[in-house]
Amino acid sequence: LFQATSALRAIFPPSDKLWAPLAEHRRTCEQFMKCLYKKLVERLGSYVDLLRAAEEVSRLTSLPTVVRLILEDGHLRSLCKDVRTLQSAIAETLGWAACEPELLTAVRELGMSCTELTLNHANNLLQLCEKGMQAHEHESNGQRQLGESLSSVTTSPSKVGTESS
Repeated sequence: LFQATSALRAIFPPSDKLWAPLAEHRRTCEQFMKCLYKKLVERLGSYVDLLRAAEEVSRLTSLPTVVRLILEDGHLRSLCKDVRTLQSAIAETLGWAACEPELLTAVRELGMSCTELTLNHANNLLQLCEKGMQAHEHESNGQRQLGESLSSVTTSPSKVGTESS
């Protein structure tokens, strides 16, 4: 509703009766927005706490442990979705113009923490994947060498008999 009004202001002067209902409910909308800002700060705080835990787990454990402790329950994904929904609701209503400076600062700081923790977590996950690939390659090389050894033993049984005698 409030986004649509900016285009209408070019057509209808401020004295037009069209604006009366909007002006009448503006205070209620602003109170609602304050609640949205506070809820966003709360959810961002929870999200940062969970991201911090996810980053720590991914830095100190294995990929299966990360999956089990962080990803399986879907809580991280759910909080992320909540945060995005709140941010969209704010953008689609009054925006950030009515946000008190201290709440805006809190949102900005929490957002920066989310970004940093997400990047660190992603880096940790990439390192875990690289370690997994290296271990897989090492295991594959060992199995290939074992296979080659077994193959040489089975292709030249006369050597086996002569070596043991």
